[in-house]
Amino acid sequence: MSSLKSSFRPWALLLLVLPFVAACTFMPVYGTNNVGDTLLFNYAEPKTRFEQIVYQHLGSTLGRGTKTTAPHASITLSMSARRVGRTSAGSVFTTYQMVATGTITVVDSKDNTKILLSNRRTAAANYELSGQILADRAAKDEAEERAARAFAEAVRLTLLSAFSTKR
Repeated sequence: MSSLKSSFRPWALLLLVLPFVAACTFMPVYGTNNVGDTLLFNYAEPKTRFEQIVYQHLGSTLGRGTKTTAPHASITLSMSARRVGRTSAGSVFTTYQMVATGTITVVDSKDNTKILLSNRRTAAANYELSGQILADRAAKDEAEERAARAFAEAVRLTLLSAFSTKR
């Protein structure tokens, strides 16, 4: 057994694994990447503060199209709150969940009737209410912002997966 340990070399393992790793190709989804630089969309005008958060996130991560040939992306987003429950048996805090539900639609700029992508996404953010009006309002507002940002990230990943292979 000791002769087996002395004959094992770490570089031998590396040589065995190297062909498998070399065959893989990786495309970064987070941070800056070449895929995000090539995906440019024209975005619709936001109707709500939450849609504005989504459009700003998409514009900063995927870029904004300056040409009229770029696909036109529009988003409809709605927020709703639902009670999840109490945090513990004797607690005064009640846990809620802010849910952002929306639809992303991408149409061809040349033919506005041709839908390139239509998808529905949902994102959620938890918050707690304690009965203090100011703290409750701040917690709800912050949860709405977090849910909108989580929705924006889900839409970004959807657009990356749908359009990165087509271009």
